[in-house]
Amino acid sequence: EGAAKGTWRGFFEKHVSEHGLPYDNAQWLETHDAGEKHNLGLETLPDGTIRYAPTSGTNIGYYLTAVAAAKSFGWITEAEAVARVRKTLQTLGQMEKWHGHLYNFYDARTLVVTSRFVSTVDSGNLAAGLIAAGNLLPEIRGEARALADAMDFAPLYDQEKGLLRVGYHAQLKVPDAHHYGAYYSAARLAYLVGIAQGGVPADAWKRLDRSGSLDGGAMDHLAPLAFVAEPGLEDAAA
Repeated sequence: EGAAKGTWRGFFEKHVSEHGLPYDNAQWLETHDAGEKHNLGLETLPDGTIRYAPTSGTNIGYYLTAVAAAKSFGWITEAEAVARVRKTLQTLGQMEKWHGHLYNFYDARTLVVTSRFVSTVDSGNLAAGLIAAGNLLPEIRGEARALADAMDFAPLYDQEKGLLRVGYHAQLKVPDAHHYGAYYSAARLAYLVGIAQGGVPADAWKRLDRSGSLDGGAMDHLAPLAFVAEPGLEDAAA
């Protein structure tokens, strides 16, 4: 709990834009070129922390989950949690989307799209965060589920390969040529949400390679366990 509280206090509690969107990261970074800071979307806070303005579906999904968890742990009141999540949901309703999916990156301060790639993993993480927040905060459940249900995973599914694509290049209007075929990947949540919603066939889950190879790092392998109980994997994570 100590590490979780430190993460909440040190990042999620304060590194959020006025629109209720979390910044991608905050760090100590040496740069003396004001123009460079502006171009990279960096802003320096009074304590010297430099904040990176872009936000993504993964950032937002994890933020919603963190808010709901902070309320469950008693670090914030239910009223504050609901207010924070509701502000984020209202902003999500205003943001430009593709088939209900957010694009890869937006400026958290202006809501301007900065990358028109649609990431399957980001969408899965956002949908999972919306569902989790709605389950932990019943007052906003309907709003959260409506946004999650509007995310159509069918256009991200390759019928010929029987797998989810890595994403879609909206500006070029072409799907990405690569796929998520490993079970131990960050795409597990996208598969589960897509199957539950009906946009992805259930047999796609059986098609995932369970040989043990990681498609990504440890975070990609373990992060889905924060949302879904998977027999056998919890023991490995411990």
